[in-house]
Amino acid sequence: MPKVLDICERENIRVILPLVTRELIPLSKAKKDFNERGVYLPISDEDVMKVLNDKHKLSVRAKEAGVSVPDFRLATNIAELRAYASELGYPDRPVCIKPPISNGMRGLRILDENKDRLELLLSEKPTGVYSTLDEVIAILEGADDFPPYLVMEYLPGEEYTIDAMADKGEMVVSVPRLRQRIRSGISFDARVVRDKRLIEMTRLLIEGLDIDGVCGFQFRESDEGTPCLIESNPRLQGTVILTAGAGVNIPYLLVRMALGEKIEVGNIKWGMSIKRYWGWFFFDKDGSPYPF
Repeated sequence: MPKVLDICERENIRVILPLVTRELIPLSKAKKDFNERGVYLPISDEDVMKVLNDKHKLSVRAKEAGVSVPDFRLATNIAELRAYASELGYPDRPVCIKPPISNGMRGLRILDENKDRLELLLSEKPTGVYSTLDEVIAILEGADDFPPYLVMEYLPGEEYTIDAMADKGEMVVSVPRLRQRIRSGISFDARVVRDKRLIEMTRLLIEGLDIDGVCGFQFRESDEGTPCLIESNPRLQGTVILTAGAGVNIPYLLVRMALGEKIEVGNIKWGMSIKRYWGWFFFDKDGSPYPF
């Protein structure tokens, strides 16, 4: 972090907005040093960050705070992985497994014995998340050390992301959005929804964990329609632009908070939606932009 501090002083930078998961712990460790030099980091302290970045610790603390979570176990070896998957209904029911610390769907697998393997082979892209317990174990047996895995109840319902902002354990704003179409973990079609259940659970998380600055949460509905917390993103999230379009420009509000200015959330445009699409840029042989 000394190099980052030097850049901040040289360029007169007063605010650093968190974007990448792997940077969060180092930044939170250096938060005091940055503050002493007049640089604001709108993130939680290190002890809170270690909970938010660990899906197992987060599930435990969220449950204590009164937030709905899927049934879960932490497997530390192959025998536990088999046993916990069975306890959660596998192979009769699908089970979700994921590393406690990861992002962008890395390490995520949905164990489903009833999926047509031929259909998966011929019709699904090789980046698919479906597998079986035996297939996963065959891979893990080749590891020098077993990587801990969170074994969770599979949630088949709608998925939501919350863009939120906190001020020393108090919720400033919470904007839920329904993820209507997802590709490789990225929302391509989403809509802002006024779901009081999600807003209230966000408040419970912020107060219960003493969260500060920017934070994001992901929920998914169970068979019964109950939204359950599946992970936290204590940083600016990929589709925060939708929340800005709905009238809550969180990056802008974070900067204003850093400068000690009064912030006003304003009216949220509930129902605002976004669609993401691929575009192209053309360049000639010299690398200059080429109109098409």
